[in-house]
Amino acid sequence: MAHLECTGEMNHTKPLSSSVAPVVEYFMAHPQSHQGPPMLYQSFYELDRSRLPDVIEGISGAEDMFIEPNEEEALPSEGRNTRVNTHISKNQEHHADVMLGLLYLMVGGMDEAHDLVLPYSLPEDSEWGGPAVYDS
Repeated sequence: MAHLECTGEMNHTKPLSSSVAPVVEYFMAHPQSHQGPPMLYQSFYELDRSRLPDVIEGISGAEDMFIEPNEEEALPSEGRNTRVNTHISKNQEHHADVMLGLLYLMVGGMDEAHDLVLPYSLPEDSEWGGPAVYDS
């Protein structure tokens, strides 16, 4: 299990999944400006992610965002990419989509972040975000 030491106003250590930790470390080493390139307004699955750093490639969904209770004891060997918790609730899946959007935003993926949160933001289906998620 990786840990991130937050500094400044937030001074605590939070456990991060083995997939998320490299993205946060990348962001801390390469902070993004508040103004990015113009949005492409394409569907999440149509976006060319080659424009983003490789560190985000290992995260594909909610199951990569949560740490299983015993992950610390069973750390994967170096270079081995393992999935973490695949038994998550619908509520955790929704939170993970928003968290994944924040991770994309941290590495310059404004369009990906936008598409991931749209289903939770609009009362109707959208071309970019897909079906609306009601009561989330």
